[in-house]
Amino acid sequence: MIKFYVPDGHLEKKVLNLFQKAGFKVSVNERAYNPTIDDPGILLKRIRPQDFPFVLSLGKGDIAITGSDILKEFGLKYPDLGNKIEELMDLKFGGTNLCAAVCEDIMPDVKNIGDFRDYAENVMDNDGNDMVVATEYPNIAGEYLLWQ
Repeated sequence: MIKFYVPDGHLEKKVLNLFQKAGFKVSVNERAYNPTIDDPGILLKRIRPQDFPFVLSLGKGDIAITGSDILKEFGLKYPDLGNKIEELMDLKFGGTNLCAAVCEDIMPDVKNIGDFRDYAENVMDNDGNDMVVATEYPNIAGEYLLWQ
């Protein structure tokens, strides 16, 4: 049996429609957490997409649909586990734009990532303060800032 993880939340409907376009009959019961499918060889499990890489890398499932941003963050944080996961294809739906934002009142001269780097290296270091970056993707942000 194939254990297939599908995302809960905003991508769930698109993923279930994808199964229906492939000829499967999928249903979601309000009282049951996991969708059912008309193929006895497939077990659908619904969990948060952020958890997919972890459960797959531990061998708790076979395949999942999640974002490339989630896969990249997981691979950077847990390289040994991330190497156990193979990205098969881009389904061309969902999409996330990662962006950086700064407070203009605090950093009026920061207009691009180079300005931010200069601010962090000069102003923050001279004041003896640490730079704090708030993000859902700390490893992607750290990798990006190191490259700049």
